[in-house]
Amino acid sequence: MAENGGQRLDVSKEQIEAGRSWSPKMSDVLYIHPPGHLNDLVIPAGAISCMNAVNGASKLGRYAFEVSDEEIQSAKVVAVDLHWGISAPAFLRVTRYVRTKNPRAKIIVGGITAGHLAQELVEKGICDFVVQGDSEVAFSLLVSCCLENKPALGIPNVVQKGAMNPVLARMTQSQFDATDTLTTDWFPTYERFSNLETKAFAVGKTIMVARGCPFRCKTCYGSVAQVFGRGVLVRSPESLVAMVKKAHAKKVENLRLIVGKPSQKVLNSLLKALHDAGPFDFATSVGFYLCSPLTDETLFLLDRTFKNPVVISVVPPEEHEPALSPNKLALEMNAWKRICKVISKTRWLMIDMWANQRDNFERLKGELSSKRVKVSLAAVWQVPRPGAGIPVSFDFLKETYENLWTYFVARLVSPTLARLLAPFGFLDELVTDPFEALQGQTGALGKIASQALSSFAKFSIPMFSDIGIGLFSLSSVGKGHRESCGIKCSGDVKIFRLGEGMVGKYKECDVHRMKQSETYSDILWEARITVEDGQMAVGFVPLFGFLPPTWLLDERDLVSTDGVLALELDPSLQGKTLIVKMFYRLHSLWIFAQGVDGRVVARGKADLQYFTRRKHLSYSRPEPDWQDERFTLES
Repeated sequence: MAENGGQRLDVSKEQIEAGRSWSPKMSDVLYIHPPGHLNDLVIPAGAISCMNAVNGASKLGRYAFEVSDEEIQSAKVVAVDLHWGISAPAFLRVTRYVRTKNPRAKIIVGGITAGHLAQELVEKGICDFVVQGDSEVAFSLLVSCCLENKPALGIPNVVQKGAMNPVLARMTQSQFDATDTLTTDWFPTYERFSNLETKAFAVGKTIMVARGCPFRCKTCYGSVAQVFGRGVLVRSPESLVAMVKKAHAKKVENLRLIVGKPSQKVLNSLLKALHDAGPFDFATSVGFYLCSPLTDETLFLLDRTFKNPVVISVVPPEEHEPALSPNKLALEMNAWKRICKVISKTRWLMIDMWANQRDNFERLKGELSSKRVKVSLAAVWQVPRPGAGIPVSFDFLKETYENLWTYFVARLVSPTLARLLAPFGFLDELVTDPFEALQGQTGALGKIASQALSSFAKFSIPMFSDIGIGLFSLSSVGKGHRESCGIKCSGDVKIFRLGEGMVGKYKECDVHRMKQSETYSDILWEARITVEDGQMAVGFVPLFGFLPPTWLLDERDLVSTDGVLALELDPSLQGKTLIVKMFYRLHSLWIFAQGVDGRVVARGKADLQYFTRRKHLSYSRPEPDWQDERFTLES
């Protein structure tokens, strides 16, 4: 059991077996967000604005792990996002399941990756329609046609059979200003969880200040904007103020603004309008994705606009694509160096610079890092994607990221691997170089580290091509631990450190592989066991094709130090036949055992503590060391 951000996430039989604990809701338009991301709770801003553009129809948003068959079967239109390409395998499982349960429903897909692969998705029959580019107006018209059983041919930005190359139309200024990425009352779970705090890639709500970018930087997935058409749309200052006021009124606690790289004139007008309407006081912090260097004047405006920390995320100018001219590069890099130097003079501002190249990462970290400036290795955003200069197909993405989950499950099922793989973090904002951190490993751990680093070098994500989960009997377990190596256990799931005598008796035949399967919502494992006399728990061990099944038990010092993950059993269960089940969801392993009659007799969770309780920040607010009202900062 865990309490996250005031929301109680408990393990119950109903949640484990059905993934939800509420009655189904019927809707005309059902939006399903697939799993398979760095944080499965994050929803693309474009999906929210598209759903908000639909009027006169009942709408419902669900995560794949919670949507019910009844909800799928009742919908006339099912919308699914393929925004980040790493979700391609799970996205395909979701669309196939929808086809099976409701073949009459029209499937509409959107997102940056879907926009680039639109023809392939339609030709393969994965969906009926793909909405490209500025999608809100097109999505609304398309949904109306589907609900009224009218032909949808001729709608700009909609790829479908008979119209594989539609007109790609940009929004007008008034249409873009009218987009709403904040209203999510039609998505109850996201509305509840959008303020959860996370270790990285936080859940939150986003305001699209700009759409499109003149650059195609590897570390910025959103910049792959050819799919939007020519030019960059920027909200009017009045629209931006209205959206921030709306976020403030809705008590949004984690707000992001995607600003891109506007001119100084445009940036100044936006920040001045916000400053004049403020100050705004959010509960925690506000994120600005902004790559235009701020002048002293814009720094002053931004610092005075909010009564809470503001984190500016930036791609270093030397990694912009196409490359800046030498003169422009020198000007911008010097500007950012100055900003990083004087930012301690401000009340609230902080910098998060995302370096793409490892040598740049180490150099910039040495030159710029401080209490207010963090330099991160933005490796995860280098994932292969359409539009980045290499041929990428849907099948390529699906095959590449089929095993994305293996990294997290490896950490969850073994404290030893949790410790070994910890330098990779949650694959976002890396503050250490994994290649340096994992040097010197030998034996079985050396082989595992080598495979993780090989995958990381190729795909920026450490994945394992052949991993399973085995179980074995544990007796005389002693006292179990609730936390070790970053894994936090609850319920009947505990970590047991094995003594020398216990480790020595295990053989390969004592470890049994659990049956693995994948559904539209989860990765599942299952095994039938008969509880032996004296058995106190079921222990779990990761299985690799290149290692013997007992590899972890053979590393005796590791299991005595780090221990093994196990499900503790009541002594009364000895001699009983049980079905042990486990599923991976939201960076956690949910584990339970049930009798042949279906009654749950033991259950619990292993959690990487990705989601944490929201802390409302309370900072002292000293006056900054501004020299004068002409916005000149001390060097």
